[in-house]
Amino acid sequence: MQNSALHSVAIVVELALKSYLLSVATSDEWNRDHIRHDLDKALSYAELAGLTPPAGLRELTAVLHPHFQRGGFQREPSRQWPDTLTDEACQIATALLVEVKAQADFRQDS
Repeated sequence: MQNSALHSVAIVVELALKSYLLSVATSDEWNRDHIRHDLDKALSYAELAGLTPPAGLRELTAVLHPHFQRGGFQREPSRQWPDTLTDEACQIATALLVEVKAQADFRQDS
């Protein structure tokens, strides 16, 4: 269950970062060519494009990225994670979505 939840969080983080980039600087094609499923790259590019990431996002991507990029969530479904990681990851992903929405709303109002 925890492995599945963290996989979902990794997908949310990836899509939120790419969504932010689409709204300010990139295209789907550019994201596919340059980011693929690399959470670290997506976060770095989003920061360069002006995103202020929520506290803990850099650390979360450092933990999830290696496993996510290699398809480990499907290959190692019984992997054990720290007990508090899932709740923390969900809170950070939620904060990221709130930040991306706020910045998109700001751009619409400007």
